[in-house]
Amino acid sequence: MKTFCFSGGKMKARSININAKRAPLSALIMILSLNESIEKIITYIQLKRYLITLFFLFLPLLRAQEPQILFLDAINANDSYLFHSREARYLCTPYGVWTLDRITRNSDISPVCKKALDNFIMHNPKLHYFVHYIMQTEEGYRVEFRNGRCIVYLGSKRTLSEVLLQNGVAIEEPVFSDEEFRYRFHQALRVAKTKKQGIWSDVKLRSCMSEFFKE
Repeated sequence: MKTFCFSGGKMKARSININAKRAPLSALIMILSLNESIEKIITYIQLKRYLITLFFLFLPLLRAQEPQILFLDAINANDSYLFHSREARYLCTPYGVWTLDRITRNSDISPVCKKALDNFIMHNPKLHYFVHYIMQTEEGYRVEFRNGRCIVYLGSKRTLSEVLLQNGVAIEEPVFSDEEFRYRFHQALRVAKTKKQGIWSDVKLRSCMSEFFKE
């Protein structure tokens, strides 16, 4: 404090020294603030790039959820079809149902029921190749993907799954819970049972289906 009692020149010199000491501190604060801003910008850019990458990664999946016209290339079995579009190829299995082929591959089915089903398929080849009679290769079909399966439309609203059920070539998938199709599938299955279509024409198989699969 004593230095303030001297001449104004000295006082002025002391003030310059104080400001000179404060200058590095202010510069440091400015540098730290600038670094923090740069880090935020970098984080924002990285996050933006990450979101863009995720968008393009899941874009085909998002597109696949929408009904689209696909062209049938081949029918491997009643539960396996190969489609294509301009962008990709798709291997499809029918939505919400188990075909005879799928049932025979089920590990829960008893040896007796499996033998009865294999024998039934052998004596009913038209049922084994049922989809070959109702779908044509190189034709376009409206297909919607859901839960890794294909909802194939044979008309404006009628689905392949319903046709398979109605003709006794498939049963409803156990623990099927899609409310949009559950009632329609039940109706198709009721028709098959009433008219004794496909597997429902065989007494032993009717017993097997009731025992091992929920309707």
